[in-house]
Amino acid sequence: MVFGIGWAAVIIAYAAVWESSRIIGLSTWWLGADAEPRSLFINLLPFYGPILVTVAAIANWRYAPYLGIGVSCIGAAIGVGDLGRVKQLAIVELVIAGAAFCISVAALAGMYRPALPVATD
Repeated sequence: MVFGIGWAAVIIAYAAVWESSRIIGLSTWWLGADAEPRSLFINLLPFYGPILVTVAAIANWRYAPYLGIGVSCIGAAIGVGDLGRVKQLAIVELVIAGAAFCISVAALAGMYRPALPVATD
């Protein structure tokens, strides 16, 4: 449950980056400039993975933490793409990806594992 809530918070955090970018007038690479915005498909690029992981968590998919680790690495790549354009927003994006990675790694501790066979003497 905490895993799913954490990833839902990642979606909200990316939405905050989007809104902050528009308010301060500095465009991330995935949003584009106000005069020439990117297509909606590219605008929503940072949201596809977190939505997928959140749905996997709601569906109680066994390997959702591994999916979360992969998606957080993609989120880090999106943040790295902004380092040359808007350093401050890129740092926020990298922090979001790092937090998502930590949530996913921590969720691995709560995964069910098959019981070991009991040795009988």
